[in-house]
Amino acid sequence: MFKMILPIYPEYIELIIKGKKKYDFRKFYCKALIKTILLYVKHPVKAIVGEAKILNIIKNTPENVWKITKKFAGMSKEDFDVYYRDKNVAIAYELGNIKIYKTPKSLKDFNLDIVPRSFAYV
Repeated sequence: MFKMILPIYPEYIELIIKGKKKYDFRKFYCKALIKTILLYVKHPVKAIVGEAKILNIIKNTPENVWKITKKFAGMSKEDFDVYYRDKNVAIAYELGNIKIYKTPKSLKDFNLDIVPRSFAYV
C-alpha cells in the first residue's frame, strides 16, 4: 500500500490541524491504493509536517462536491469555483486521524529530491 505526498499551502495545513478543513481538493483521482496522505507544507516551511488517513474519496461534478463538502471545505465558494473552472469533475479527499509530527520531515526522508508538482507516491 502506498502513501501519497500532497503539497498544501500553509494556511490550509493550519485549518486541517484545527479541524476546520476536512477535505483536500484535487483535479486528479489517485489510481493506486492510497490510505495515507503525507502533508507537505509548501513555501516557506518546505517540510512534511504530518499525515492524515483518507476516510473517503468523493468524485463528482464540482457543484455536487461543493454541496457535500462546503461545511468543512476550508475555502470560499469563489476560490473553489476558480480552482475547478472549466472542469467537469472534482475530487475531494476526506481527511481524518490527523497526526502531526513532533519534528517535520524532509523530502529526502522519503527518497525525494524535488517537490512534487501535484503529488508523489511513496
